[in-house]
Amino acid sequence: MEYEISEALDLVGNIGVETNKDRASDTPPAFLLGGIVSIFSNHLAVDFGVRYRLTKPETDWAFLAGITLRFYCALNGIRKILHNNVSRS
Repeated sequence: MEYEISEALDLVGNIGVETNKDRASDTPPAFLLGGIVSIFSNHLAVDFGVRYRLTKPETDWAFLAGITLRFYCALNGIRKILHNNVSRS
């Protein structure tokens, strides 16, 4: 789930289930995750979040932070040029 608060700030959320590493347990680790993403540019975003357990095998609380750096790949530009040239032929 993602909700745009402003052009530079998003509110995000997720409910997830993972595979339990303890094969003897029938209860999968389930969690609720919420956070914010601050978008500084097309190439940089910073995020902060909190994950809370919904089932016993999951960690009680986890505080998360991350940085996303986006790089333009020159190959994508070349592919677009080649595709456009082939399409026009």
